[in-house]
Amino acid sequence: MIIRHQSVDDWWGTDPSTQPCLTAGVDDGTCAYGNAAPFAFGTAHNSTERAPGYRQVDMSLFKDFHVWHEQVVGFRADFFNIFNIASYGNPDNSITDSNFGQITNVRSPARQIQLSLHYIF
Repeated sequence: MIIRHQSVDDWWGTDPSTQPCLTAGVDDGTCAYGNAAPFAFGTAHNSTERAPGYRQVDMSLFKDFHVWHEQVVGFRADFFNIFNIASYGNPDNSITDSNFGQITNVRSPARQIQLSLHYIF
């Protein structure tokens, strides 16, 4: 699996709205999440940063075979995350460690296939 490295700027941006406030008490609309104190990021709540989206495609195939009068054998195949799409987790938002802004996990499960037979008589 190849994980492309994302920089902090990819998730928090570099536009003026993501820059720290320079003057306390002055909210000119350019500070991130409001203006609480100089060089602070205002009143942002934990885990409010942008993150990559989540995608998963599931599929089912099924077929009934009539074998004798009312007797039926049914086959079903269920595919979960059939294309094995990796949906990455949220970037690390803890400023106290060296992983700040990096994505280190995957939220989506690996591809799973489930096969089943049923007999109706």
